Amino acid sequence: MEYKNINNRVTILCSGGCGRSVTLRKSKVEKFDYYLCDSRKDGKSCREFIPKCPEGMIAVESMNAVACFTGISYKIPTEEERASIARAKQIRESGIRYIKEQKQEMKNIIINILIY
Repeated sequence: MEYKNINNRVTILCSGGCGRSVTLRKSKVEKFDYYLCDSRKDGKSCREFIPKCPEGMIAVESMNAVACFTGISYKIPTEEERASIARAKQIRESGIRYIKEQKQEMKNIIINILIY
């Protein structure tokens, strides 16, 4: 993250190394560790350039944290966030089981149709 001061304005460069930047008032900048441009051309490659989230931490993202740039920071989750993550994993696993059951049910229906 690089700052260039221009009379109470700051220029934020994309952390992905693509060279895109945005200049705005300091008061409009939300504090994050990384800022990504999310451009259609370079956005995905920019995301690959920043470090992966360390084990045991969570990524906090805010769209439009700096104009059109997404802000990303890594932090240790609180107990409430850990409980939320556990609930989300349970819901995901339940959904995966349901989809597998429905797939098998559809296969059985198709087999019965073809046999008879």
